[in-house]
Amino acid sequence: MFEFRQRLIATLIALLLTASCSHAVDSLSISEQQLNEQLESQYQEPRLLYLELALGTSAQLYVTDVSIDLLGKGVARYQVSGDFDLEFGGSALTDPVPFSLTALGSLGFDAEQVALFPWQLSVDKVTIETDVAAVHFPLAEALGLRVAEALEELPIYRVDAEQLPGPDRVIQLAIERGEVQLQFGKFPAP
Repeated sequence: MFEFRQRLIATLIALLLTASCSHAVDSLSISEQQLNEQLESQYQEPRLLYLELALGTSAQLYVTDVSIDLLGKGVARYQVSGDFDLEFGGSALTDPVPFSLTALGSLGFDAEQVALFPWQLSVDKVTIETDVAAVHFPLAEALGLRVAEALEELPIYRVDAEQLPGPDRVIQLAIERGEVQLQFGKFPAP
């Protein structure tokens, strides 16, 4: 009986070791500082976004700054600032007006582009710095949604080939306070 238990335990340990070795998981940590440095380099020149409004009115958004705070438990906070101006029929209706936006969301990994992207953003707060009350309410929601959509299309961190542990794929992404952990591994054959 004792010999049978020893063989059973040895067999289970061998199976566990074989299964864990076949996944060949490695990980990569990316700090919040690394993400923000890459974002800063992407916004040395403002990004121009267009927003179509009602009755032939449009807004041009100049996004000048984006930063990310890794809050942990899978959550990231995005802070965006810039200016916008309103146009009607190609003529400016306002001087550039500063805005800021805070959005909460996560990060996703695109294997084709080997990059991290903002993911599942929800606008938390939009601030428009103007005294014209008529501009605030109708524009704030549309402006926030357009900026959030544009952020989700922007890779915020590209993983260098030498940072990858081989031709493996990301099998897990975790946002912890101050860093992102990517785990790479080979998916088991079906």
